Amino acid sequence: MTKRENAHREICVPGHPNFDPLAKFGVSMEAWLALTQEERNFHHKRLRPKEQPKGKKFDPARYGLSSEEWNSLTKTERERYRTRIKYRLAFQKCPEQVRAKQREKRKRYLQRIRAYDLARYWANPEKRRKTARESYRRHHEKQLQRYRDRRAKQKSISIVRHNPNEVYHLVVAAIPGKLPRFARDDIAGMICLAVLEGKVLVKDIEKEVASFMRSYNREYDTFKTVSLDTPIPGMDGMTYLDKLAAGADDT
Repeated sequence: MTKRENAHREICVPGHPNFDPLAKFGVSMEAWLALTQEERNFHHKRLRPKEQPKGKKFDPARYGLSSEEWNSLTKTERERYRTRIKYRLAFQKCPEQVRAKQREKRKRYLQRIRAYDLARYWANPEKRRKTARESYRRHHEKQLQRYRDRRAKQKSISIVRHNPNEVYHLVVAAIPGKLPRFARDDIAGMICLAVLEGKVLVKDIEKEVASFMRSYNREYDTFKTVSLDTPIPGMDGMTYLDKLAAGADDT
């Protein structure tokens, strides 16, 4: 018998001089003597040392963690890792069944939320209506502006879908003609995509052209960012840094 089992026997075996049911089980000695054998066995099992499961030794590497990291986790965090691995194995085995369970679970969750909202509303409907009216009066202008922006966005997307050629001509006309043809085509494509996604309104195309040109220049380095160590053409190997230094010495 190991030391641990011996210590367990001393504190749990009735008749032992150190046996104290009040300290170990939360039951007084009188109540302990009145318990049946099954009830006493229940209390014994709660304090009985758990046997280690036989088989392969636990390896936290299956969760991508070291032994030190695993020991530093709380019980909730360990359960989260176990659930994640269990879900991954189940998904690899039968993905359609897992997806069906997820859809059913999401459906039940939404039904529970709706039922909760309805019960909360009908518990005191007048109070909810009053709160809604006050909120509407307090944020009336913001709601109207939000509605106008949403309608303008929908209208702009509808124009692009039904009259793409007309919008493309507007975009091309707004881009400066001094740019090369390939640059204008790329910028026009970027603007048309932004209009189709609702990021830019048709009426704001001329205002947003400059920002798209800057974005294009930054992405493709159209104006060629030059290092200060680059030699200046026709200056016998003199660099831009030397030119700046010479100008500073003259001043």
